[in-house]
Amino acid sequence: KLKNMDAQRRNEIRSGSNKGLVLRNTQMILWDLNQESGFGQELWNSPKSWNPGEPPIEETKLLELIDDTEIKLRNMIVGKLKLNYGNNWYKEGLNSNIKGYITNVIEQEISKFPYKKEEFDSLSDEEKLKFSATSNLKDVIIDGRNWKLFEDVFNKWQECVKVQFGFFENYRNKYKHPERKDKLDEVERGLGFFGMGWIRRCLKLNPKKVS
Repeated sequence: KLKNMDAQRRNEIRSGSNKGLVLRNTQMILWDLNQESGFGQELWNSPKSWNPGEPPIEETKLLELIDDTEIKLRNMIVGKLKLNYGNNWYKEGLNSNIKGYITNVIEQEISKFPYKKEEFDSLSDEEKLKFSATSNLKDVIIDGRNWKLFEDVFNKWQECVKVQFGFFENYRNKYKHPERKDKLDEVERGLGFFGMGWIRRCLKLNPKKVS
């Protein structure tokens, strides 16, 4: 299988030496082998094993899961940062790149809806965080100043946070933009849904249902 891969894919696998990347490569290779040869079918069908397939859930329900995951993530992040930084959580807990991203998104919204400028200018810090990207949330969590606040939530698996958030972000972005959704292949769907489920389990949420 490795011999038949294109050079870029092969190099990605070769470069994966940390725990998170090894997990990603192992998952993707095993899923590919299962799809092509049925290898390990009994493991994939076990209720105790990791199943990378996207379950037959209505798209509206998937979008609800995606939105709920992001809402719960933001709520958890705000709660942890407030406990540590108090009322200065936004200023001290978010690095300049994240705050710059949020400011840029808000400015773009103001340029599209100038009559809402006063409304945007009066946003609370919690409301500003709603304009962050999924990758921003991941960066807040793994930031060296903040990781101690979140490591117990994510079982001290910082590298896995990076990988699973990557799967979820790709999945989320394509589902939230209908023109991109059809570009998700089966592996991306399975890994994306699993990444979302992994995050939800860390947050003590049902991985397949909004409750």
